[in-house]
Amino acid sequence: MPDMPDMPDMDMGGMAMTFSSLTDYKVKILWDFWNVTTRWQYALSCLTIVALCVLYHYIRSVEMRYTQELVAGRAAQVQAQQQDLSALMDEGSGVLAAPLLRAAKAGAPPRLRRLRLRLVAAGTAGYALALLLMLVAMTFNSGLFVALLAGWAAGQWLCFDAGVAAAGAARVEHCH
Repeated sequence: MPDMPDMPDMDMGGMAMTFSSLTDYKVKILWDFWNVTTRWQYALSCLTIVALCVLYHYIRSVEMRYTQELVAGRAAQVQAQQQDLSALMDEGSGVLAAPLLRAAKAGAPPRLRRLRLRLVAAGTAGYALALLLMLVAMTFNSGLFVALLAGWAAGQWLCFDAGVAAAGAARVEHCH
C-alpha cells in the first residue's frame, strides 16, 4: 500500500490478540504499578481477581436490595397519597385535592432520596468494577481469564441467594 503523507502512522504496537499459555505469568494488569514478574505475584493477582469478581456480585446483590426497598417505599408513598386523596374526595372536598396532588408531585421523602443515592452509588461502583474486570480479560492471559471465571462462579454461589431474595425471585440481568 502506498504511503499517504496526510495520514498518521497507524502502528498498533504489535499486540497479540490471542490467549497466552497457561504457564505465562509475566503480565501487566490494568496499571503500570500492577506489573507481575514472579509466580507468587501472579498467584496473588489471580486471588485478587477472584475476590474482585465476588465483590462485583456482592455489589449487584446490594443494588437489587436497594431497588426492592426503593420500589416498596415508592409504592407505600403512592398508596398513602391515594388513601388521603380518596378520604378528601369522600368528604366532598374536591377543592382540597389540588394542593394535595401538588404536594404529592413535590418529590420523594428524604429517606427515599437517600436510598436512591445509595442505589446510584452502588450501581456506579458495580459498573466501574465490571469495566475493570473486562479489561483484565482483555489482557488475554489464560490464567487471569480462569481466575475471572472462578471468581464469577464463586460470586454467583455466594451472592445469588441474597440477590434473588432482594429482587423478589425475579432475576435481573445486566448488560456489560
